[in-house]
Amino acid sequence: MARTVPVYIADVDEALETYAQVRLYTDVSPDGAFSTLVDTETLESGVHTYYLVAASAEPDTWFAWRLYNTTGPVSGDLSSPFQMQGVTLSQLRPMAAEHAAQGFTSASTANGSTTTLIDDVLRDQGLDPTFLNASWIDRYPVVTSDRIRRLAVSGFDPDTGALSPLRAWSVAPLEDEPYSVYGLMPPVRQAGVTYSWDDAVRDGLRYCWYNDEVIVVNQDTANADRTNQIPLDQVPWLREDRIRAVWQQKVDDEGRLTRRNLTKLGGFWDVRELGFGNRVLLLPWTPSEGWQVVISCIRQPDPPYKDEDIIPIDTEVAMYATVFAMFAYLNGATQTKGQYAIEEQRAKMEWYEKYRPFRPKDAMVGA
Repeated sequence: MARTVPVYIADVDEALETYAQVRLYTDVSPDGAFSTLVDTETLESGVHTYYLVAASAEPDTWFAWRLYNTTGPVSGDLSSPFQMQGVTLSQLRPMAAEHAAQGFTSASTANGSTTTLIDDVLRDQGLDPTFLNASWIDRYPVVTSDRIRRLAVSGFDPDTGALSPLRAWSVAPLEDEPYSVYGLMPPVRQAGVTYSWDDAVRDGLRYCWYNDEVIVVNQDTANADRTNQIPLDQVPWLREDRIRAVWQQKVDDEGRLTRRNLTKLGGFWDVRELGFGNRVLLLPWTPSEGWQVVISCIRQPDPPYKDEDIIPIDTEVAMYATVFAMFAYLNGATQTKGQYAIEEQRAKMEWYEKYRPFRPKDAMVGA
């Protein structure tokens, strides 16, 4: 699964005196050699953050990066090994369904056909043809047009473990092919269905807040015009009531971080509206060369839409929030209104118990 890895280089102009690239490597262990090169980006003057992609990373993959120049060649020191935090949408979706007792993930045990997926293990649980009636099968490694099918009524064969969809696949399932099964709603939005487990993920994340820091002025170049009015168009989601502090910071040649809180020692900051969609951060003075301006804030996760999108909060909090959102939707939907009140209340209590230790101060609670 693809993972986008941000790499921040503070002294990029100094790095350009020797190097021309930043390279990303992977390994299965933090003690590994990191000899597998997965992506390369060209260094640019004034650009401090580079987004490199590991096309087939696993959740437990370790990363490291180094600066490089093909002329010579010249290779910089390898960074300290690290792992990406957070769970992806494709990982969270089946976890939530399984926790709600409305899904599972497995793999086929034999080659199937365009009308059957065979999983012999299901014979242990499926005692009659109505097993998993009307559930959705997600063959997530295959192309989109063949990925989602709904299980036919009485579409399970308890003698062979074969699942039969309402619509045939164009490509038959192969042995050891992974798949997931979902109840209540399809995993992703489908024609004729107004909700999905993906929608539940996005709705659940609206209940969750976390602390974050956003760099709005990078060193040297991002505020080259030397003004104390910093545009906030790069963070359209950031409202003034979500800001907790504004800092100036600098990393010296020894790697030591110095910070100044702009709300202390006679300082101030303010957010000014200069027109629709045009907001600026007003500072007490113009940022000096070599300093960054950092906003400490609370925020909600960006809604994930792609399978590889990373959800930057605790995995269990995100999972419980998704289950809560699913039952809240079903309990309020016209067709099932009031039928899931107990499940909704229980899911909300479970979610809050997981979320409470992570909830930032002042953040609102609940739906």
